[in-house]
Amino acid sequence: MSEVEAVLAATRLVQFAAAMALVGAPAFALGLAAWCPGFAAAEPGFARFLRRMLAAAALAAVASEAAWLDLEATSMGGSWGAALDPATLRAVLFETRFGHAWLWHMGLAAALLALALAPAVGRVSGFVLVLLLGAAHAMGLAWAGHAMMRPGAGALAAQAIHILCGGLWLGSLPALYWLLARARAAPSPALDHAVRTLLPLYSRAGYFVVTILVLSGIANSALLVGSAGALVASAYGRVLLVKIALVLAMIAVALDNRLMLTPRILDRNPASIASLARHVALEQGLALLILAAVSVLGLLPPALQQ
Repeated sequence: MSEVEAVLAATRLVQFAAAMALVGAPAFALGLAAWCPGFAAAEPGFARFLRRMLAAAALAAVASEAAWLDLEATSMGGSWGAALDPATLRAVLFETRFGHAWLWHMGLAAALLALALAPAVGRVSGFVLVLLLGAAHAMGLAWAGHAMMRPGAGALAAQAIHILCGGLWLGSLPALYWLLARARAAPSPALDHAVRTLLPLYSRAGYFVVTILVLSGIANSALLVGSAGALVASAYGRVLLVKIALVLAMIAVALDNRLMLTPRILDRNPASIASLARHVALEQGLALLILAAVSVLGLLPPALQQ
């Protein structure tokens, strides 16, 4: 991997992580507002945490998108100096399919940053708008990946759905961790009600989201991997196998949370909240490794010829 590719992989990781947070965090907040309507007034710290998280994610999205554009110009121009060359940047933006998609993608990120810094983001209407813009922003990443190489809209649709479901799962984990960590450190009736109410709903929604995530991932892999042997014979296939192993590990942790720890919490076992918080922290670590694998996959040629 060249120096430019290594920097681009890191930039893609930041972009993907920010995009996930801009989908999952507002979705979690809306679920909390719907099922625990008095929670925001009882625990104002959650709203503050969420506003800071969304602002940081939107800022990271804007910065990484600008860096990604510069790195595409560097690759096109063949030198680091091309990153600041107006003619090369114009060529990337206006003469490539990547650039056409990136123009409105950067516009969505700028709108998300403006919204995240506005007072309205702490209200339900603000979270609805962030979720809608965040979903469009995340799904737009499909136009910057290998799905653009396939004819027709099927590959793009599968990739966009895959990214959206990934955002709903991975991006909601920091908010869930905050809720559990707060319930462990400073328990209150509002936190107890929120944890006991949301966990079963979160798990049931998770079954649906993860099922769609897996199915869309299988569809993507079938389009980009030529054969089962290519999974081992190609660099793309080997990184994909690492990603699959990480996803399976994350699913195993989530199932343990649902089948073992959640029932104990519902039975008011306080020690289980600490255990679940640790498991969610582990899930977040696995999520970052998955996004790192995705960031590398986007730089490798698909395994279509092996």
